[in-house]
Amino acid sequence: MQRQTYCNCAGKKVPVDECDRCPADDWIDDDYYDDQPLYPPGKLASMTLEELEKEGERQSDRQGRLGDAEVINEYEVERTEARCRAIEDEIRRRTKSGCEQ
Repeated sequence: MQRQTYCNCAGKKVPVDECDRCPADDWIDDDYYDDQPLYPPGKLASMTLEELEKEGERQSDRQGRLGDAEVINEYEVERTEARCRAIEDEIRRRTKSGCEQ
């Protein structure tokens, strides 16, 4: 995973080597971000299609509960949505290539 920093000019996190470190970025004290991986490496690849579908349902349920919460945690909602997309991509990759397990 590539290290990222917040770039004020871009208005978002960017790879460290893409930030020009303009004067507007000087206010940032802790400027490096290391997001936790959504799943441990190889976790989705080692799951069967049935396990992937169950995990997809679990993450969809979690996403619904997070969206219905009284106080919405945007970070957790985004990570849950990303997990759903990762699972959908893995299922799509396997079914397209005929690698059903």
